[in-house]
Parts: sequence; C-alpha cells; structure tokens
Amino acid sequence: MNLGLAALISGSLLCSHGFADVLWNNGGMVTHPGAGANGFDVSMASIGQPIGYSATRLAGQEHFRVADRFEVLDAWTVDSISVYAYQTNSTTPSWSGIELRLWDGNPALPGSLIVGVFTHPTIAPTQIYRVSNGSGNLGNTSRLIHTMTFDANSLALTSGAYWLDWTVTGSASIIGISGSAWATPVQSANPLNPNQPGLVWGSTLQLDSTGWQPLGIKIPFVIRGSGGSPCAADLTGDGVVDADDFFLFLQLFASGDPRADINEDGVIDADDFFGYLTLFAQGC
Repeated sequence: MNLGLAALISGSLLCSHGFADVLWNNGGMVTHPGAGANGFDVSMASIGQPIGYSATRLAGQEHFRVADRFEVLDAWTVDSISVYAYQTNSTTPSWSGIELRLWDGNPALPGSLIVGVFTHPTIAPTQIYRVSNGSGNLGNTSRLIHTMTFDANSLALTSGAYWLDWTVTGSASIIGISGSAWATPVQSANPLNPNQPGLVWGSTLQLDSTGWQPLGIKIPFVIRGSGGSPCAADLTGDGVVDADDFFLFLQLFASGDPRADINEDGVIDADDFFGYLTLFAQGC
C-alpha cells in the first residue's frame, strides 16, 4: 500500500483546488441533516452507543482526555486545529483550562513526545445538536455542539504519524462535575435505517484514571494550514489522476465514508459526487 492510500484510510487529506487550507479532516458527525430544531443538523447516537465521551478533568488531575491520530505526508505549516464538543444544557459553555497537545506518536506508548501545547481556543457554536438514539429525540436541544479552534502559531510538522489529545478543566459540584465537555464520534447518515446511524471505527483513545483506553471510534477534528499533497484528485497518491482514483472515490462514496464529503458540509450527497468529478477533470 502506498503512503497516499495509507493516509486516506486513516483520515481525510484535503488540499488544492479550493481546499488548500484544510490539511486534515478526520470526519463529520451529522446523521440527520436539517432534521433538528430550527432546521439545525442532528448527530444521533447509534443504538447502544454513548451520547458523548468525557474529556473533562479536575484541577490537578490528567484524566479525562480524548486522543486521535493523523498522518503528515509532506511538510506542513499548521495554522489552527479545531475540535468539537458539547456541554449539556448550555448554549454558552463554561469551559476553562482548555488544552490541546500534539504528540509525535501514540501517547499510550513509551517514548512518544509532546511537540506542541495549545490553550485559549476560540469557542463558537455549530448548527448541530447531539441527541440520543431514536426519532423522538430529533427535536432535543440540550446538547449544542461547539467548535474549539486553537491557534497553532504556524507550527512546522515534518512527515510522519502524529496524535492530538485535548481536555477541559471542570470543577467538583453537588451534581458531579460542572463545566464538563463531551466529545462526539465521527458518524454518517444511514438512509436505509435512520435510527441506526453509521459509526466509523478508528483509533481514538480516552485517558481515564488507569491510563489510555481504546474507544474503537474516531473523533472529528480539522487541521488547517499550508503544505500537504499537491493534488486533491489524486486519491491514491501515485502522482497520477486516473481510473484508480475515480474507482476509489466511488467506493468511499458508496460506503458513506466521511472522506467522500468533498465540500465538508457533513453530508455525503450529489454535491460531493459532482465536486469530485470537477477535481478529477482538472487533474493535477
């Protein structure tokens, strides 16, 4: 397997032709476009799946954190990193002590080093509600997802596999921990069974009181900057735009893989299909 295809399997490497600022998109979370309150999108938990995964720690503690991997094929200059979370029953989260770390390897393995620490992100609401499973929950408005965008200060990264983890600091209260942040998984719509949205399996870890634990999911995040592969249509990374790239896109599109979301609107539809046709026709 070539490096271009390996990176495609682990995430979404977008570049050039109008997407040059997005170096990595780890996947979307919308399962019911426009089906929520006020016409907002909805991210519905699959049957038996938690609504969210804790990324909240108390002062003086390290857990909880969530982490996921990405791969740099060429030299990158990273301008910003965005992650996603919700605070239940809050349209304006009271998060504090927010921290994102970059690692040069899996944080659960000895020898992995932190290559960047970022704080004080810009917090902004999305138009996506996170809800529990079932069509009766589509109108629930208690979990508005927000983005936390960290300024990466033009961090230079060379080729290789990297990980990021993030957390917020909560405070103990009579109801548990206040100011909690909950991460959502990468998911996709399932037209054949809307109440069983697609769940993308991946390498996400969660740090609890005993150490890093695999969650078997992916968490959404977006890395922006400059660099990366020179040609967005070359999905196989072999330097040529040909039938292999086209058929690979068809496979991703048919399976509802978030990497087929060419226009990054959280929905895989005809717009993405024709968007890739445009990229394919332009070539490299």
